[in-house]
Amino acid sequence: MSQQKNEWDILEFASQTSKVIENNFKLVVGAFAALIIAASVWSYMNSVARDKEMQAFNELYKITKVYQKKKADFAEAKEAKEKPKDKKGDSKEEPKKDLVAATGDITKDYPQVVPELQAFIEARPHRNATAEAALTLSEIYSEYDQDAKGAEVLAKVLKDWDEKNVLFTVMQMRAGDLWASMENCEKAVNHWQVVASSESFVARQAQLKLGVCLQEIGRLDEARIWFEKIKDKDPNSSEGFSAKRYLRFLEFKSNNQSTTPTKDDKAQNSASSNDKAS
Repeated sequence: MSQQKNEWDILEFASQTSKVIENNFKLVVGAFAALIIAASVWSYMNSVARDKEMQAFNELYKITKVYQKKKADFAEAKEAKEKPKDKKGDSKEEPKKDLVAATGDITKDYPQVVPELQAFIEARPHRNATAEAALTLSEIYSEYDQDAKGAEVLAKVLKDWDEKNVLFTVMQMRAGDLWASMENCEKAVNHWQVVASSESFVARQAQLKLGVCLQEIGRLDEARIWFEKIKDKDPNSSEGFSAKRYLRFLEFKSNNQSTTPTKDDKAQNSASSNDKAS
């Protein structure tokens, strides 16, 4: 007998049980019977949701399998092209004859993958598989220097996301990183702020990125708050050491209001770029 049939059997059993109880224990059974039915319905709905999620992941796998295969082939073609040649001018190893290098044009390299991922995201809101699809699509866009499109895809999924789980955190961090890579700290901080204010396992990392970006756009008081938070909560972590370094720099800056960039300014700006990208 199928799983679906078994689930409906449970509902039928719950319904029959409630009738028996109601006939014999009129005063106490109403709530108890309702509890049994509610538990059975919850079990059924939970199972249906799992089935739909699994089906979505199976469909996503078919799309991403094509992407991963083409990506691997492009990498192999690039590696073969860059291999040193022997004195006769031939590669030391004969590359595959059907190996085709990436063109650099996303519509030519992934003519089906990108539109299929876009359609998948549109058709399946509120699914974990949709978050995975958005992350994959953002990765492809980033490979072709289209970080803004990748960030916008993630923002669209996040807009309808109603559960603050690991995927929610990863999408927020990824979207912030993409905006920061385009030196758009105003948009990046909106994503990192959500994670930085949470109890997430990457909250400290988000706080550091947030502080660095706020510092770069001149919101020094806000940056100082986040650096202080890291220093107080986790002083001996790598983020804690970086936060203390930035606080020393901010203190130095406030004591030396010079309009001419110093060597320390330049060094700090370089460190800021490294921390944002980390």
